Amino acid sequence: MTAAHGRSGSRRSRRTIDGASLSRLLFGLPWFLTSLVVVLLVGAIAGAVAAPLGPLVVLGWLGSGAVVFWGRAESWFARSLLRCRPPTEDERDRLAPIWDEVTRRAGVDGSRYSLWIEPAAEMNAQAGAGHIVAVTDWTLRTQQPRSLAAILAHELGHHMGGHAWSTLVVLWYSLPGRVAVRATRAVVRFALHMIRAFSALGWSLAIVVLIFIGFGLVLAAPYLVLLPALPYAAAYASRAAELRADRFAARLGYGEDLLQTLRTLREVESGAPQENRIAGYLATHPPAAERVRAVEFFLGCAWRRDEFGTETKRS
Repeated sequence: MTAAHGRSGSRRSRRTIDGASLSRLLFGLPWFLTSLVVVLLVGAIAGAVAAPLGPLVVLGWLGSGAVVFWGRAESWFARSLLRCRPPTEDERDRLAPIWDEVTRRAGVDGSRYSLWIEPAAEMNAQAGAGHIVAVTDWTLRTQQPRSLAAILAHELGHHMGGHAWSTLVVLWYSLPGRVAVRATRAVVRFALHMIRAFSALGWSLAIVVLIFIGFGLVLAAPYLVLLPALPYAAAYASRAAELRADRFAARLGYGEDLLQTLRTLREVESGAPQENRIAGYLATHPPAAERVRAVEFFLGCAWRRDEFGTETKRS
């Protein structure tokens, strides 16, 4: 077991934007630009009705991402979107001391985060918005304190690396663009269906028109060609974030406990039907076997300098 937490109280761990979060924000840029165009069009229409409305629509949308860090909005997000509930008194009595231990090792003020329970019969936990940490009630009931601490440390790692808020920000600012793309697809499909119903010549003309429209859109906004590849890029960033959160938990001294949980998950996955390669590229979590190898490699390093500035050795 590592002694990475030996002097964890001497320095505070800081929330940062790590490589996984930066990648996620970068991959979300094409969707942001698409959404911006949509919002500018809506703003132009609103401005035609009343001149002050145009800038207000655009500026309001640009500033709306700050709601991610608003406490009341986080509560709504946890209840409505994550389908979580506040812990009961008994659940809080079990969960709070473990969370306090984890945050104390990391040198983090644990009271800034809100603990939630997800009603689900599976082992899972998640970090959401700016300060949400949720575990399933099944996880809370079945896991030993050390295992539960490792899971919570993993979720804290998501917050410390900026994974949780960056995911939500990218999703929020992509919504207008995604809605516009889906609406456009629906209109095009309907138009093609109607044209094809009338004549083969009309169908051929429609194809030619669509090709010209497609070229025009690409010339006007070249980043649109990246949209089909973005789900794969975003999934890659998400898998990288999981591995980073595992390393964060290991640095706090929960590596062996996390390994036990991951090895159990590996056994479950080994008995499940194998996914095809495309599904693997779109997976948001690495296979448990890969996570086990990554944590074992991290713990196998004889000497390293942890993120709190203390040199550690694995005994």
